[in-house]
Parts: sequence; C-alpha cells; structure tokens
Amino acid sequence: WEYAHADVFFITTHLGKVPVVVVVDEWSRYAWAKPVVAMYRVRDALALWASETRAPEGIRRVLRSDNGTEFSSEETRVLMSGLGIAQEFSPAFVIIKLGG
Repeated sequence: WEYAHADVFFITTHLGKVPVVVVVDEWSRYAWAKPVVAMYRVRDALALWASETRAPEGIRRVLRSDNGTEFSSEETRVLMSGLGIAQEFSPAFVIIKLGG
C-alpha cells in the first residue's frame, strides 16, 4: 500500500460503546478493522496494522486521517515516523461553494 485512510467509529454492544479502528488501502480498498478497549489504545491498533501490512522497499507510505487526538498525538506521530509512515491530516472543516 502507498496511501491508506484511517478513522475510528463506535459500535454499540452489550458492553456499551466500543471504538473500532478502521484502515482502508486507497488502491485495493482492502479494509482492516480492529476493536479496541478504549480510545487511548488506538495507537496500539495502528502499530498492529502497520506490522501486518508491509510495503515493498522504496514505496512511500502515507496514512491519511482526520485531525483527532488519537491520530495527531505526539506518541502516534513518533510511532508512525519510526515505522517510516508519513501522516496527512484532513482539514477541520471545508467550505463548499455551490454554484458560480
């Protein structure tokens, strides 16, 4: 993979709301999902995803996500940098202009 998109969503179970980390490969549309016990464990799920999805040498890997603290924290930045993965963040909001 070269570009992947990550996000977190919640499912409701008998245990309450459970966060699920989802990463989608932009090219193949392969989706990887991992439920986590709490939001502070998102970084651990990303590390597992990165170890399971290796890219060939010389391929620049970029993880795109929103600007949530689970992705933009210093600890996550250090992890991604150490794994050779660049991060790109979507803007907080985009103004859409309809018409002329």
